[in-house]
Parts: sequence; C-alpha cells; structure tokens
Amino acid sequence: TAVQVRTQLVATARRLGLGDGDGRVPDGVASAAQPLSSEESVELRRALAAAFFLQAAVRRPSGDYVTLVSRQTVSIHPSSALFSRRAPCVLYNELVFTTRLYMRDLTTIEAAWLAEVAPHFFKSGAAAAATGAAPSAGQPRMRIHGGGSFR
Repeated sequence: TAVQVRTQLVATARRLGLGDGDGRVPDGVASAAQPLSSEESVELRRALAAAFFLQAAVRRPSGDYVTLVSRQTVSIHPSSALFSRRAPCVLYNELVFTTRLYMRDLTTIEAAWLAEVAPHFFKSGAAAAATGAAPSAGQPRMRIHGGGSFR
C-alpha cells in the first residue's frame, strides 16, 4: 500500500541521513507539487535505489536491459518517458509481458549507488559485467553476494 511504501521510504531516508527523516517537508522547501531540485532528485533516486535495489536493470550494448537479480532480458515499455533514452541503469516498478518482457514505471539511477545502498547484496566490483561489456570509467563492477557471474 501507499502507507507501506511511504514508511519504507522514510526509514531509508533516515538510514541514509537524507532530509529530516521524519517525512516532513523541511522549512524553505517548496511544496511537493513543484519540480525537485537536482540535489533533491538525486536524494530521492538514491532512496528509491536503497528501497528497490532488487528491481534494478542495466543496459547491454545491444540496447536491451538485464535485471540484476533474475538476469532476465527486458526492455523499456514504449509508453515510458525513458523509452527513447539510453539510460545505463534503471529501477523499475513492474514487469509486463506482451510481445516481450517490458519494464514499466522507471527511474534512472547510478549503478554505483547499488553497492553503496545495498552492500549486503551487491559487492562493489561492474554492473557492466551483466552486459558483457568492458566497464566504463565511472561504472563499478557488481556481483550479487552468493551468486555467480552476470555473463
């Protein structure tokens, strides 16, 4: 439910030291109806990465994505605002199967955040390993604890 999601986000914000941690909008911050600042956007996406790290996917050189946990090949749903972008790493809310397996309700994240916010699950090492490509300079290697290679 929405209450459970909010409770989990507040707990994650507290753990990461984001905002005031109690769910209140701090003084001087505009209402939620206004766009987030760049810094607020990063804080929110980091909190989402901490809460939903099991639903992360990285882009392969072929343009499709692979989920980091189940290693399923997925694509961005055509109705998504991110459909035409080439985001290297995303979080998805749901997978929908039509003609292929699509991710819906996405946001972009930095692959490095996964090892930072879920070190108990991801070892720092490259999400690029999932793609079979050589890691780029800013992209860390990731391995799932207890799991094998992403290849």
